[in-house]
Amino acid sequence: MRGLAWRALAVLITLCGIVVSATPASAELTEEQSAPWGIKTELASSTIANWEALGWATEQVGGTMFVGGKFGETTNGSSTYSQPYVAAFDAGDGRFLSWWRPSVNAPVLALEASPDGALFAGGEFTTWNGAWTGNLVKLNPATGVPVAGFATKIFGPDAVIRDIKLESDGWLYVVGRFSYYNTGAGPAPATNVLRLNPTTGVVDSSWLPTTDKAVWGVSTSKTRAEVYLAGWFTTVNGSASARGFAGVSSVTGALLHGRQTIPYNQCVGCLANYRMYDVEATEYGTVFVGGEQHALYILDEASSSTYRSCTTRGAI
Repeated sequence: MRGLAWRALAVLITLCGIVVSATPASAELTEEQSAPWGIKTELASSTIANWEALGWATEQVGGTMFVGGKFGETTNGSSTYSQPYVAAFDAGDGRFLSWWRPSVNAPVLALEASPDGALFAGGEFTTWNGAWTGNLVKLNPATGVPVAGFATKIFGPDAVIRDIKLESDGWLYVVGRFSYYNTGAGPAPATNVLRLNPTTGVVDSSWLPTTDKAVWGVSTSKTRAEVYLAGWFTTVNGSASARGFAGVSSVTGALLHGRQTIPYNQCVGCLANYRMYDVEATEYGTVFVGGEQHALYILDEASSSTYRSCTTRGAI
């Protein structure tokens, strides 16, 4: 997943004509997969009904590649299996692992490996293997069964988890659209953003920024105490200066940088062209924010008030 993210950033950097002085080591090239397995058949989604893309998340744990989305089947062209919303493939040759067959009731939109060898999944679903889980589940990747003893639930009316990110500070960040969490002591409020201990599930109740609408992406700064949020929100902690993109304190959750810092398409007061889909902070002090209208914005953290931006046009 991280390798794919770097390749995407490389393409966007080239399109924008940006030179980054330090680059990661080149990934090793491998042979193409020998089994032509893929996903097919679009199923209903309550949050991404207007987009036909079937796959929305991938994550590798050991020799297995997990795929989540709003698909209904897997196929190699001759054999087809019904396996809605989440599936497992051999990471080496691409074969569908037909023995890994959890039952899920709605799309899986986010996957993230846990440091203890488990796999987190989030999305629109509320049940896993017939049991109510809310919108987040921690799985045994070998079986697809929820990990016993992990009690944390995230939920709410029309809730959905859009991004799960394990960061270098040790926290698992979870964003989307939700209203509550429960670690076993009863429901507690959380509005679209929270972080938790990936092993125990304990939520950091002292760090609970709020947004008025869904958050699609989250990433922590690698150079300062800031957490970046991207999404369809228009306020953060009640401030209307945070339309679509914001930086909040990683210590208190207070708003540090808001929407007005990046003049999206030179249209500060516009209602359109603010919806952002993802954010990625790098160890080089740059923050990439992607969104609607072919937009890519690059924040230079070394000069907080100076932002470089570009807008890509045409099919990519």
